[in-house]
Amino acid sequence: RNIMTAAIYSADGTLFAAYAGQTANKTSIPRALDQQQPDPVRFEGRTLHIYHAIAADGERLGTVHLAYSLDDLFADLARYVGIAGLVLALSVLAAVLFVSKIQRTLSEPIARLVATAQAVSREKDYTLRVEPTQNRDELGELTETFNEMLIQIQSRDAEVQAGKERFHKLNEELEQRVRRRTAELEAINKELEAFTYSVSHDLRAPLRRIDGFANLLVEQHGAHLSDQAAHYLRRVREGTRHMGQLVDDLLNLARLGRKDLGLQVTGLSPIVDDVAGSLKREAADRAIEWRIRPLPFVECDPALMGVV
Repeated sequence: RNIMTAAIYSADGTLFAAYAGQTANKTSIPRALDQQQPDPVRFEGRTLHIYHAIAADGERLGTVHLAYSLDDLFADLARYVGIAGLVLALSVLAAVLFVSKIQRTLSEPIARLVATAQAVSREKDYTLRVEPTQNRDELGELTETFNEMLIQIQSRDAEVQAGKERFHKLNEELEQRVRRRTAELEAINKELEAFTYSVSHDLRAPLRRIDGFANLLVEQHGAHLSDQAAHYLRRVREGTRHMGQLVDDLLNLARLGRKDLGLQVTGLSPIVDDVAGSLKREAADRAIEWRIRPLPFVECDPALMGVV
């Protein structure tokens, strides 16, 4: 039914016989064939033209020409294209549904895991947890492991926080103890300074009287005293002077407790020389051998170092 026309042409190209189908007219069949050798197959629109030679014993007797309609072929092709398009569309839809399911199975748990990790990193809140998945696969194991890690970190963070609180509490208690001890020491120092100052002043009056009467005794009755009595009197006066020096040292010590340090780089040799000079004058009648070597420069309070 796809043969539109058929014709047989003689050797000289004249029409010998013709056939026309339902969709064609015999008048459309050429009455003569082009003398040039036509192509065996050629297309004109949706029509396929086929030319085949008729030969016997090597002699060409004529040519058969068939005009074949390709409408059914194009219709089949269109149907096949439609079917292929429908199959492709269904395949794409199935792929989208499959990918969506895969995304819900894989991507959403990963997204929840990433969001929880970012929240923990940003807020330092270790009480957060990732919602576990229903699947017992690698992703489910990863989620459980991440939650266990958060539990351990939360436990350690709680221990660290408790340790910090205990440390602050102990530090406060220690500071309170230090403040109490400091206050007690300050009170003791004040009492000691007051006692030292008072004792020093109280000792001065009897020492002045002893030294004064001893001096009067030497001035007024020195000529009538025996050598031994004069010696004893000198020893008394030396003792009073030594006691006076001790009282002065106590007063100086009381003052030093209230004096601020004035540190500066100072040579120790001049200080020692000055102190030794004053001691030599006081102990001029005593047999003392002084051995003083060169001393270095140090950072100290020169006045307090002289007292030392």
